[in-house]
This record gives sequence, C-alpha cells and structure tokens, in this order.
Amino acid sequence: MLEDKGAALQVLDMSLDTKTANGRLQVSLLASIALWELEMMLERQRVGIAKAKAEGKYKGRSATARARARAKAAKIQQMAKDGLKPSQIASALGIGVASVYRYRDAVK
Repeated sequence: MLEDKGAALQVLDMSLDTKTANGRLQVSLLASIALWELEMMLERQRVGIAKAKAEGKYKGRSATARARARAKAAKIQQMAKDGLKPSQIASALGIGVASVYRYRDAVK
C-alpha cells in the first residue's frame, strides 16, 4: 500500500533505500531474522516453563487485583453491612478502595 503511494524508507548511514531491490531485500532479511529470533525466544521460554513445571517451581501468573478482590466479595459486603467505610475495608483486606466500591453492592 505504501509503495502504491510512492512512499519509501531511506536510512542514509546504512545506505538502505526501499525504492531499490537491494533495499527491499535488506528489509526483508532483517524482518525474517527478527521473526526467527522471536520464535527462538518463545521456544526457549516454553522449554523453561515446562522444566520449571516438572520441578514444581512454576505456579503460573499470580492472581490479578480484581481476582483477589472478587474472592473477597462476600467479606467486603459483610464488612460494609457492619458499617465500615470503604477505606477501612480496603485497608483491612489489602485491596484498593475502587475494588471495595465495585464489589460492595454487587449481587452474586
């Protein structure tokens, strides 16, 4: 699409110009090498995770703040019924005040 509009990339200190066949070849090679490196990195990552799981060291991603607050929804609602302020509930449960407001009045 960019070629149809006459746009090209020129990198002066590398003598790279995508208007020429050599320039397009260089860009294609660089993109291919970058993709190869990405795939190699992902493969090494998968191997490392599999090894860590086999050794019992990989627990996966930790729960997000929302998931932790969602797990405490019943406690949030009970504390709100007991008359505690949202900031007090948040401090007591180790969550954000916004999470308290989110789950305080939520219906299960």
